[in-house]
Amino acid sequence: MKQILGRKIREKRAITTDGQEIGRVLDAYFENNGRVDSIIVKPESMPRGAKEYTNQEGKLTIPFQHVKAVGEYVVIDFPME
Repeated sequence: MKQILGRKIREKRAITTDGQEIGRVLDAYFENNGRVDSIIVKPESMPRGAKEYTNQEGKLTIPFQHVKAVGEYVVIDFPME
């Protein structure tokens, strides 16, 4: 995936690779080198495979390696349970 600015993904809708809407991207965590490490999503639904990424506040902390595309939506590929 080409480089993107972290601020460009904030407030975008997050969906799974099969089109299920998850929620909105709230923020991102960055590594020291400036690369996105993970994104924070406020879920409206819980797709299969996402439960392990839920934090104590009920938000999803998703490793950026699961982000497959960023455009109109942030497309996330969750490993199936």
